[in-house]
Amino acid sequence: MNKWQSEKELATEIVKYLKNNGWKVYPEICDIDIVATKQEETSKSKLKIIGIECKKQFNLTVLSQAYEKSYLVDGIYIGIPDIRNKNQNFGLQVAQKFNIGTFLVKHKLFNYNHHMVSCYSNPEFTTRRYDKIDKLLDPKAENYAEAGQVGGRQWTLFKKTSYAIIEYVKLNPGLSLKEILKTVPHHYKTLNSAISCLKRMIENQVIKDLKIIDGKIYLNL
Repeated sequence: MNKWQSEKELATEIVKYLKNNGWKVYPEICDIDIVATKQEETSKSKLKIIGIECKKQFNLTVLSQAYEKSYLVDGIYIGIPDIRNKNQNFGLQVAQKFNIGTFLVKHKLFNYNHHMVSCYSNPEFTTRRYDKIDKLLDPKAENYAEAGQVGGRQWTLFKKTSYAIIEYVKLNPGLSLKEILKTVPHHYKTLNSAISCLKRMIENQVIKDLKIIDGKIYLNL
């Protein structure tokens, strides 16, 4: 019987395990439940990025989700309950065939009243083909969302830009968007497109912490 009430409950245990083993964790980035980073042991300048898709029961869905996102990271994993029946044992072999690593989480009801996470297998690490996740790594992303939350919040480039502007306006109220964006990094291709899009987002209260008065940006207190 599956004792896990939600993917979030299981993912929380994997997050704890990763942090205890020196990983920096970023929940819910690029539709990946858990993204984690660690400096390569052989090179302090090289960052290893892994992704983990969590499910409270093993199925083909979690395998396909992990496989589809493997190009974004150096190594992709699934995080599932440790029940070790015949079907799951076969599934773990299938995961390895597709170069998908596995974290197994044993429920406390079966493990002396505390959850236990173990790394069953690692994928063969390869250099990620895109830097999409690299651009999203930010201290705010570490606590923005909860891993495994179905339909929950996602950290995006738009949110990264928005938060950077909010922090800048806290210290420098009363500037125009053009003045702000000459200093604050953003993800838009041009300054004009950034001004146009962000102005609309502030006016429509998508960015609720800011307001525009006479063309100047202030905190919306």
